[in-house]
Amino acid sequence: MSKREHTLLSLEEALARILSGDTRRVPPDRKLSVRAVETEAGLSSGSAYYYPELIERISILKHKSHPSVTISGSVSRTGKWKKKAQEAERLKSKFRAEYIELKQLNAQIAADQYRQMSALQEAIQKIAELEKIIDKLNAELNDPRRGKIKRI
Repeated sequence: MSKREHTLLSLEEALARILSGDTRRVPPDRKLSVRAVETEAGLSSGSAYYYPELIERISILKHKSHPSVTISGSVSRTGKWKKKAQEAERLKSKFRAEYIELKQLNAQIAADQYRQMSALQEAIQKIAELEKIIDKLNAELNDPRRGKIKRI
């Protein structure tokens, strides 16, 4: 494909995008003009004038009244905004549900941690009591009891 054919193809694609309202570089509500097509195609000013058949087609489309093009363009823009709003709402509800789920999980983890801390404190208290009993028994064991033994 030669450079000329590639440029013509990019200009025709840009014209089709402008007519459909699905533009990339120019605002969708911009008037149809040769410069708008050049900008949408990513070409410099005056590039389209090497293709007189394209210039003629643009001027015919520009002067011709196309109510269906403007209606479909505005409908497609409205449809795009509706789709974006629906997508945003879907994401919002998804993240809200995820937030609620994580909040419940966090509460459950906190409750488990509280139970574990309570059990740990009870175990420490029980260990302390048992250590006191062990110390008391060791003291009794070390006590000389021989003095209390009577001869028979």
